[in-house]
Amino acid sequence: MSQQMHRVEVLMSTYNAMKFGAAQLSSILAQAGVEVQLRVRDDGSSDGTQQWLDAEAAKGHLVWWQGKNLKPARSFMELLEKADEEVGYYAFADQDDIWLSDKLYAAVARMENDKEVPALYFSRTQPVNEQMEPLAALTFTPRVTFGEALMCHVATGHTMVMNAALRRVVLQYRPDFLPMHDMWVYLVALAVGAKVYYDEKPHVHYRQHSENVLGASESAYARWCRRWTEWREGRQEFSRLAEEVRKGFFEMMPDDERRVLTLFLDAKHRCLSRVQLLCAPEFRSGNRGRNLRFLLTVLTNSF
Repeated sequence: MSQQMHRVEVLMSTYNAMKFGAAQLSSILAQAGVEVQLRVRDDGSSDGTQQWLDAEAAKGHLVWWQGKNLKPARSFMELLEKADEEVGYYAFADQDDIWLSDKLYAAVARMENDKEVPALYFSRTQPVNEQMEPLAALTFTPRVTFGEALMCHVATGHTMVMNAALRRVVLQYRPDFLPMHDMWVYLVALAVGAKVYYDEKPHVHYRQHSENVLGASESAYARWCRRWTEWREGRQEFSRLAEEVRKGFFEMMPDDERRVLTLFLDAKHRCLSRVQLLCAPEFRSGNRGRNLRFLLTVLTNSF
């Protein structure tokens, strides 16, 4: 990478972050090889987080504001909207992880030559317990295709870094339906033909604890039970997201991505299109279990 020190703005949404927030902040401020600035939106904490943020802001470590409780997806998108437009890169950060010191440098190094075109980086993650002891990690390797992104959640937000060009694209349209910010950013990036880089090497210690929304180290049985519940409760989620992509970005999508999106949406209403969808290689994932769930979802027209 060039000798220039690239500026990265880290975007963190906090909610009752007192237990793990200080350790995560330290790991962000310890990033090597890049110039870091931290922007925090508090999503209605009640445990002293706001006083802690005040103290850290007084030290010059961050800027922050308090908002109403929007939940993570909308909170992170508000952060992206209000981010510093003068920096070159933006990274999402959860409040309870630990970043390795090369996390941001590894991302920027991949995208350094893509300043004029939209680009996104994400990586594998290393689950750890509350004592920071390593846990078993999933070994799924994504294909990083638009079709795969339409059928399953691939990229996790705490590993994502995007360049300024992609931020501008993402902010061109505000979706009405937004289950998670990372699903949306990843889907938009692939829809518009952005350069997307996947790093097999983990640069984040993804802390698992009782308050986590999702566990990367859960047992196979627990994972299938959770996914079955998610499937029952979240049916139609992927087609609704796809429709948001169509409304916001269809005109700027490359021809191949338009074709994939059109087939996906047509399959909601036409049996022949569902058959074509099941046979289309563009929708295959790098994980057999995800392919099986996709088969079930299409056969029941529940995507």
